[in-house]
Amino acid sequence: MRRDQLSLARTGLLPGKSMSKPMSLRSLRRPGAKPLAGAGLCAVVAGALLSGCGTAPYAATVNGEAISVQELAAQARHWASSPAFVKYQDAQFLAQEAQAQAQGQTNVPNNTVEGNGTGPNVYGMYWTTLQLSDMITAVALHQYLAARSNLPTTTQVAAAWSAEWANDPTIWSEVGQAARTSGATYDAYRAQVLPLGNAKADAQFYAAHKAYFWTSVCLLEDDVAVSGRGGTVNMAASRSQAEHVAAQLTANPSAPPASVSGGSRYCLSPEQLLERRAGFEAKVNSLAPGHVALLRENWGYRVLLVTSRSQIPYSRAIAGDIEVVTTAGGAQGQPNSESRIIGVLKAARVRVNPAFGSWAANLPSPYAPQVLPPGAHA
Repeated sequence: MRRDQLSLARTGLLPGKSMSKPMSLRSLRRPGAKPLAGAGLCAVVAGALLSGCGTAPYAATVNGEAISVQELAAQARHWASSPAFVKYQDAQFLAQEAQAQAQGQTNVPNNTVEGNGTGPNVYGMYWTTLQLSDMITAVALHQYLAARSNLPTTTQVAAAWSAEWANDPTIWSEVGQAARTSGATYDAYRAQVLPLGNAKADAQFYAAHKAYFWTSVCLLEDDVAVSGRGGTVNMAASRSQAEHVAAQLTANPSAPPASVSGGSRYCLSPEQLLERRAGFEAKVNSLAPGHVALLRENWGYRVLLVTSRSQIPYSRAIAGDIEVVTTAGGAQGQPNSESRIIGVLKAARVRVNPAFGSWAANLPSPYAPQVLPPGAHA
């Protein structure tokens, strides 16, 4: 989900300027480029904030299919709401700025997400167009794969979701459900088109992070609280009783005793598990089927038994999802050097709202087509 590669056209590098290695276009903002405000992306095109776009006009169209300003606003808001992501991305921008300066470029701007980690809806123009470029790529790939009856399966999308979670649990848990869903789908689209490059590394990643690759976990939960004097909870007595329950479950997890068999039984998807508090998530994710753990709460103890877990088995298709996430930027990656995807993008009819810049379909190799901010050029 990381933007380690940007595009050359955005750096302001003059044609013919030599570089020891390609500069990433994704980090450097044109001098004087202004940030877009949330209830502010819309302000550029309709005089309203990005967070309240309503019936705002399109941000871009792909073969006639529109991406609304409201959708772009939501995409930016979800990612900027992650403090870990904002910190990481701003550090990448700073490193890319230093690289440009070291290569002799002048008037290099300081680019940032321009979110403070709490979703303020104020974003840099460059970062905004990066989000729009990814959305255009996702729509183009969906159309391309759908026309060939080759869309990824739900299991492949789930595996991409799991790979993102395993690769950076903090950012993935912070960005919000909508960003996770769209990001995993984008990963799976790219994986469906790209050739597999390093199956051995993919298999090693899966083996090391197998605990993340599942679609459903089912639990038996028994809540234990022993009252003390004055109606308060006696935590010591509660823990002792919870340990007794845990021992009974451990002794016979497939047929729990009548005293706890009436406990709460339920199943969770990975998305639902992430919505629980961190302590609960960590306990459940660490348990193999048939294993038990205690979780302290302010009212007593939860006794948790994992009764089953639906594992995502490793396959060549799953390897492709892992590879996109671990080596190609994942949900925040751009398909530079990915010739098959570049071909799909060049064949697409893309129109960008001038408020957000222009579509550059023929950037020099190895850069993928993308949105250039107003005033920027290849």
